Amino acid sequence: MRKKWFISVCILFYSSIAFSQTLSVEEMHEDVIYYFTTLKNENCDLYAKYSLLQFDSIQKDILAHINIDMSILDFNRILLTLNQYTDGHTGIDREKLYWERKDLNCIMPFSIQNDSAFIDDNSLVVKINGKEINGLVAEIRKSCSWEDNRKAVEEDIKRYMPFYLSAFYNIYPPYCIESRNIITNELYSDSLNLKRIKIFDKPYGLETYEKDSIAIFYYTTCKLHFVRNEFEKMLPIIFSHLEKLNIKYLFINIAQNGGGSDEFNELIFRYLNSEEYKGYSFCKLNKSKIPVIWERELSKLNSVKRFLATKLNASNMENSLKTGVLYNKMKFKGNKKGFNGLVFLIQSSCTYSAAVDFSTQFKLRNMGIVVGEECGEPVVFSANWFNSVLPNSKIRFKYSTSKSWYEPNVITTNGFLQPDIKYDLGGRRVLLLNDYKEIIERSRSFFHNMNVIQYDK
Repeated sequence: MRKKWFISVCILFYSSIAFSQTLSVEEMHEDVIYYFTTLKNENCDLYAKYSLLQFDSIQKDILAHINIDMSILDFNRILLTLNQYTDGHTGIDREKLYWERKDLNCIMPFSIQNDSAFIDDNSLVVKINGKEINGLVAEIRKSCSWEDNRKAVEEDIKRYMPFYLSAFYNIYPPYCIESRNIITNELYSDSLNLKRIKIFDKPYGLETYEKDSIAIFYYTTCKLHFVRNEFEKMLPIIFSHLEKLNIKYLFINIAQNGGGSDEFNELIFRYLNSEEYKGYSFCKLNKSKIPVIWERELSKLNSVKRFLATKLNASNMENSLKTGVLYNKMKFKGNKKGFNGLVFLIQSSCTYSAAVDFSTQFKLRNMGIVVGEECGEPVVFSANWFNSVLPNSKIRFKYSTSKSWYEPNVITTNGFLQPDIKYDLGGRRVLLLNDYKEIIERSRSFFHNMNVIQYDK
């Protein structure tokens, strides 16, 4: 125990020293140029929202802003604001900055509206330990991607504010807050502690309520490579168990699923009823990578097959070299031997990446009813990210390398898949049995739509 304590202290001490080290203006400029150059050369769709000229202007502005030597910590703080210009899988890594403060992995117990924070409907937070709340919220918002939906960003602000306060201001809970009643305009001070997040803390699991014929399958991460064999063996056991219990209502809860690999989604889909889907899959890459990919794939073939493949794919090859987009015919077979009951999918603003793919496929193949909130990311998003490190500060960042989608695709609002049944999951709250019963009651009016798939026209 003493040895572990000693090692932990040494790591924290080393981390503190590393972040306090001073960087010269030249070193920081070199890091900034390296960052932007890497994104331009590697990112699959860097200019989805901001143009090349805008990115050049952003780079020029931040270089001008960095005009004095500063610590790695302060430099990291500036770089985090660049995340507002990139997709959700691209940007400066905040986790390395916060890893030593994992005991603060909770959320602030208030709601965010624009750049304001409210304890309740009438109590506006003005300051936290003397720091203006509006400025804190605005700066943390800049560290979030433009790609994420509004509610997802608000949840992230509540989640990251404790880390932000401790890292940059050395402020820890309990906090001293100054609030104002927006009706009486009265100011008052109070103590505020963090709200610990209650989550299902395993990668997957099952809860059953035999009396109510309800089962909840928690699928909390798509990062299951470390338990893949176990997961594949457990799925048939789980669904066989549901059949023996004669469960009528199955809830697949991905509300806290932040993504991973979509290959694990298909393992679950094997046990759900679905309709056949025919269409096209598209994949957008950085155009500079297209010739390399074609050559790599063709090199796997013998001379005859290589010749035929080149002829058959001539149009696709020519188009991809111009646009950076590859496409292929896609077909998912229907399944009539899956779970014999009604399936609900619980999604939230904390559902990201491969978990969004889960929702999309669930809807495309008509597997059941989607419940909750719109996901944290749009249906079409950039992913398959790689890590890199800035040469001087050693600050980590990541960049996405591909953007995939299907046509025809699901109907969305502003790019986000909407639930069939809206249900409040705010504050990352855990659903109780009564919530699931309420969802079943609300689903009655959706039964007549269960055999209809809606596509974008």
